[in-house]
Amino acid sequence: MPDLPEETEWVEVGRFSTLAEAQLARAMLEAYGLTPGIEGENSAHVLAGIDPTMRGVILHVPAQEAEQATNLLKESPPGPVDGDDTPEA
Repeated sequence: MPDLPEETEWVEVGRFSTLAEAQLARAMLEAYGLTPGIEGENSAHVLAGIDPTMRGVILHVPAQEAEQATNLLKESPPGPVDGDDTPEA
């Protein structure tokens, strides 16, 4: 998580099945000046595809940024990260 004061209250704004999706969402939020952090980033590397009970990769922001982050993620959700640019019919 980003270097913020310990008393920072973190709020979950997204849960992703892959680390790449979470990183894409984090980059988008950072571009808007927000301070997102990814919970499970290290374990996602280690457990990717191995543990079906894994909770996913969780994106958090400080509580005061939660509403803006949620709105941004709804407006522009992270797209596919597998390189498939083909529009769906």
